[in-house]
Amino acid sequence: MRKVRTMAALLIAVALSLGSFSIVFAKEVAADTTAEAKVAEPKVYENLTVTEKSFYNLRYAEIGKYPVVSGYDDLNAKIFKDVEDAYALATDRTFTDTVNVLKINYTVVNSGQFAKIEVTYKYELTALKMENFDEVKTYYIDKELKEEITKEAYNTGIKPAEETAEAEKAVETAVPEESAQAGESTVEEPVLVPIRTHAENLGYTVSWEGATNSVILTKDDARFSVTVGKNEYLVDSQIAPLEEPPTNQNGTVYVPVSFFVKVLGAEYSVDTDGNIVIK
Repeated sequence: MRKVRTMAALLIAVALSLGSFSIVFAKEVAADTTAEAKVAEPKVYENLTVTEKSFYNLRYAEIGKYPVVSGYDDLNAKIFKDVEDAYALATDRTFTDTVNVLKINYTVVNSGQFAKIEVTYKYELTALKMENFDEVKTYYIDKELKEEITKEAYNTGIKPAEETAEAEKAVETAVPEESAQAGESTVEEPVLVPIRTHAENLGYTVSWEGATNSVILTKDDARFSVTVGKNEYLVDSQIAPLEEPPTNQNGTVYVPVSFFVKVLGAEYSVDTDGNIVIK
């Protein structure tokens, strides 16, 4: 009887030990799983903190604003040096320091871990009938390293993010086959729309130049022009290709709808009545 009790006690002790081991093992597995989940979470990078600083000519007239990036002193010094060099080039070629010799603009593009800053210099050369021209300086940044990097390193770094974004965009903008058969148009199709109506709705001033059969669009500092019969357009004196040449139908000039989307940055859609909407 005593042996039976002893054996039962041993069995109970073993069972309790195994239960404790199982609990500890389960906790360790859960902890490992949690750790793996934390490692798998992508790191979130804040957008660059960029402020504007005015640049003045020798007459203390502001000729533009350049970016100052918080936490990147070396890069800021480089940008300011490039601004000074651009101004020196403008004054050397025009022999003047008036406000209209140079205009400065910039854009900032954040792409997760990486970012780029583009500073555009528009040279307004008036002396000796010199032609105006633009120059763009681009700076690439790695937020993880907190320093400027090369263009190649930037392109390599953002390539996976761009491929993912392009794939998602392709899925979002895919047109069902039955919709296409029903007659819906996409931006890539050469659909022609009246340029004046839609351009004025977007806030552009539209004028007709009879000598060249051209339509001129102006808005703030932007200037675009298209010529009837030519599949190209002018933007700030630079020629760029146009998908379809504009046509003149009974005094109304029509351009491909892609001109508004790809050139002016507008959005294009077709309403339930089949009317083209550009906004």
